[in-house]
Amino acid sequence: MKGKLPSIVMVFVALALVLSLVAVVAVAPKEASADPGTLKWSEIAIPQEGVEGDWALADGSDVGPIAVSPDGGTLFAAAYNLNVSDAGTGWYGLGNWSLMRSTDGGYGWKNPITKIDGTAYTTFKAFGDNNAIVDIVVSPDWADDAIVLVATTANVYISDDRGVEFTSTATSGTLGSITSLDAALDEDGRLTMVAGSTTDVWLKTWVGGWVAQSVGNDVHDVAFSPNYAGDGQIVAVVFDGTSTTMVRAKFWEEAWAATLDDAEILDKDSTSDESVRASIGFPDDYDALLGPVFVGIQTQDVGTNPLTIGDVWRIDWSSIKSTATDLNVRGVTAGVTPTDTDIWSIAVSGNADEALILAGPKEVLATAEPVQLLVHYSTDGGASWTPAIRPPSGLNSPYLALGSTAAYVGTSGTESAFGYSIAVGELPEGACWGETGLIDTVISVIKDVAASPGYDVDGMLYMVTGNASSLANSLWLTTADRITWDRALYYLLASPELSFDMVALPEDFPTDLSVFVAQSGTTMILRSDLAGAFWLKTIYARAAITAMTVVDADTIYTGDASGNVWRTTNAGTRWYKPDESEITGTVTSIVVEPEGAILVGSSDERVYICYDESEAYEFERVGPVTGPGATVTLVAFDADYAENNTIYAGNKSGLIYRFVIDESTVWDRISPDTATINLSGLVVMDDGTLYASDLTADAGVWRSVNPTELIEEGGPDFEQMLTDLPENAVLELLRVVPGSNILFAVNTNASHQLIAFTDTLTGKPSPALPEDESTAGVILEAGDDYGLARVTLVWERMTGALNYSYQVAYDDEFKSIVASGYIAGTVKDVILNPGETYYWRVRVGAVGSWVGSPLLSPWSETWSFTTTLGPGAARPILENPEAGAEDVVLQPVLEWSGLIDATNYELEVARDCDWTDLVIDKTGDNALGAVTTYAVPSGVLDYDTSYCWRVTALSETAVSPPSDTGSYTTMAEPTPAEAAPTPAWVWMVIAIGAILLIALVVLIMRTRRPV
Repeated sequence: MKGKLPSIVMVFVALALVLSLVAVVAVAPKEASADPGTLKWSEIAIPQEGVEGDWALADGSDVGPIAVSPDGGTLFAAAYNLNVSDAGTGWYGLGNWSLMRSTDGGYGWKNPITKIDGTAYTTFKAFGDNNAIVDIVVSPDWADDAIVLVATTANVYISDDRGVEFTSTATSGTLGSITSLDAALDEDGRLTMVAGSTTDVWLKTWVGGWVAQSVGNDVHDVAFSPNYAGDGQIVAVVFDGTSTTMVRAKFWEEAWAATLDDAEILDKDSTSDESVRASIGFPDDYDALLGPVFVGIQTQDVGTNPLTIGDVWRIDWSSIKSTATDLNVRGVTAGVTPTDTDIWSIAVSGNADEALILAGPKEVLATAEPVQLLVHYSTDGGASWTPAIRPPSGLNSPYLALGSTAAYVGTSGTESAFGYSIAVGELPEGACWGETGLIDTVISVIKDVAASPGYDVDGMLYMVTGNASSLANSLWLTTADRITWDRALYYLLASPELSFDMVALPEDFPTDLSVFVAQSGTTMILRSDLAGAFWLKTIYARAAITAMTVVDADTIYTGDASGNVWRTTNAGTRWYKPDESEITGTVTSIVVEPEGAILVGSSDERVYICYDESEAYEFERVGPVTGPGATVTLVAFDADYAENNTIYAGNKSGLIYRFVIDESTVWDRISPDTATINLSGLVVMDDGTLYASDLTADAGVWRSVNPTELIEEGGPDFEQMLTDLPENAVLELLRVVPGSNILFAVNTNASHQLIAFTDTLTGKPSPALPEDESTAGVILEAGDDYGLARVTLVWERMTGALNYSYQVAYDDEFKSIVASGYIAGTVKDVILNPGETYYWRVRVGAVGSWVGSPLLSPWSETWSFTTTLGPGAARPILENPEAGAEDVVLQPVLEWSGLIDATNYELEVARDCDWTDLVIDKTGDNALGAVTTYAVPSGVLDYDTSYCWRVTALSETAVSPPSDTGSYTTMAEPTPAEAAPTPAWVWMVIAIGAILLIALVVLIMRTRRPV
């Protein structure tokens, strides 16, 4: 892709956590299961080949020229040899080229073509053009015109509807053999095209035909200046057919080199050499009069001449002497001699002196010095170069393109693919590459699976697959949508030391983003420190690996065929093995318990344990001389091993055993006597559920929610997980999401089918009513159950449960069950004796079967209740005083109704109804006995005061609910007695006396003589 393009941001894998490493382009939903089925097996979508798989896989294909729309939302790729017939109007491939389009970041691809020149065709071959696609270009004005251009060696096609209908623009052979194509907007905003060919540079304006530009023959590449609308410049790389390769420029209608001198490409001896291909890239600050422009050159050695000119060159324009500077992608050899690197394509972004330049050498030369990979990158305008830390897959011919959201590449050769550059931390684009679609591989077998503990949130699932035809293995990682996959690693037969058939994650992934892969039977372990974005750490085990377990980024355990368990705590810098060990035979499995104990299964039919590797890294045999029998393939700790010392072991002879350390004297078989479990997986989850996958066809996975239950008490229970299991399924591999009950299994009968199951019934049902240790029930007053208590049991519904089993008993060990049964709902009435204490529990279970509905759950916690006494409301009814009575005397007689079997009554009278200020407390030892009245003694109650009162009945075994709360108000206090009234005659005497006294005083005053 030519022209200036913005810098890019693209990441590898989507983590919804703070520690997320990568994010991917949003993907349209596909018709496949993205999540494990709830209580049923469902197929997990993995990369598929052909049309049905949206060409995620394309065995035997190659990816040619690619293009990306300016908004990054649409990708185009030329694909070679897509071997799927189309019986309609054309066909894909069959040894020919096809145009493919992706709108989901390169994960899914479709052929968009429906018509060419108005006639129904789906390929250019069907149209009659059976030539290679050499270039694809999208319009700079894509948002408005949706134009895409495709050049074959014989023709140029244009579509204005994103590649659905095309129109041919050149008669076959008119332009010569076309090598390159570009498009730009002219000064009037109209699309203009330019093509390079073996005969000339050809220009086509919006309304005109193709016009030769007289540059000369053998045009390897041609491009418009990024500012063509203003400067009218065209740049071309031309070989004169004999010895000279030049980079030439022209403006508008003037001749080539009229303004700027040609830049000649010279070899180390300042002589020309033959070039066969070129690729042009412009920096963002390109100046049409000064440059620079970057050019990748591929040359062809003549005879034994080693002095080629292949490399990335910087062209600086001048009207006097334009210069071409060899940027030496692979540096120098022996400290002084510049290297030559044949470049297939380049892509450029940023300003010239600090530009990001991606250079794609023609082919992989892994043994060359310096090494030659499919992508080398520079972040300083070509002053220095670095080979990709993780190069794209494939062996040759990388086509590079930069878009607004990512850098992309299409490659050819074995395991070729369409891929994208992964943005990792401070690393630049081009350092790490992943593959998304059109991948030249098949999935013949799934060898291993590992899920992130946070799978519910981050959706990260790793899968190792094998390609039987190329003997290549691939490591895949789900993207955020859990449907599409990135290929995180692959290896070829040419590099057998990179083989791998197992993948492992540390215990605290994704906090620790380490990922490990290894090949059984070899010593090589590869570690990625960034979730598989790239792989820089190689660890060598001390012996060929027969089993491996990873604890963290630095702590690894491996087993070997000599019975050794090796440990490293520094990522392989140093390995240890026990000074003392009883292990013999081949180590078949290693499990590390969270507190540090290590369990080992061996081919000598025994199990071994190291109780605490931090104190004494020693292994001793578990149990008697005879172990679980046959080759012990798998071992597991019980979820509560720290408390119960229980471990499990199994073998392919069909048996699962249990042993309690310091208690058992023999290994107890716990798998059903009626079943032979051809064990292929054994896992115990955090909640104690044990799962065992079975190699027998249609057997599925065996499950026990009570693997520690005593055998003499009927346990453990085992059942098969068969719902929606694929027909004739043979489960060779069992993996789980740590800390959850999501299971993944590989069905080998379907060649490469990954299935999954979400078990929502491993938890205990939750009782709701009656509350634990409460009094419950209603005494029935009629019918056959007259006088008995009806109690309603209520529990919470469990996701996916169809039926429940309940039990009610007199004892908490349920040896004296009085009521039991099955019900589809979560509410059940039981009829019980009054005044008795009962225990109850519930689990998910099926009617008339020992299996679940669809699976068993553990029994709930055991709750108890005591049934009520007497008829009716089964509690005393207050009769006197009536509720709300007033003017009640201070010594009332309180009366209530009695209950059958009641031996005592408790009476409470208080000044408030929250019973904090009791004036009468006849409870406990002060209860009243079997009476239904109580005379309040003198001096207890006060005048004009409100009181609350209630009564509770008791029997020898039960207590009734309290009665309703009664209330009454005592009488007002009487006033003191009044004195008798004074008679009227007394008042008359007093009045007469007063009158006489007044008259006497007046007489005296009048008769008094002066002195």
